[in-house]
Amino acid sequence: MFAAAQQAHLALTEEPVWEYDWDLDKADYIRLLREYDRHRNPSDLAAFVPVVRLGE
Repeated sequence: MFAAAQQAHLALTEEPVWEYDWDLDKADYIRLLREYDRHRNPSDLAAFVPVVRLGE
């Protein structure tokens, strides 16, 4: 979904396509998901999951 959402932008520019880097600590990720469920503030979760150029 993240990459698909970038398609309209790519039609206008040659900037890279980004994807989420899921090589992360799954226990911390689940903890952050649970915290998000309580307070609905995505800031910590968004900061935790890095993005990289597609294919890197």
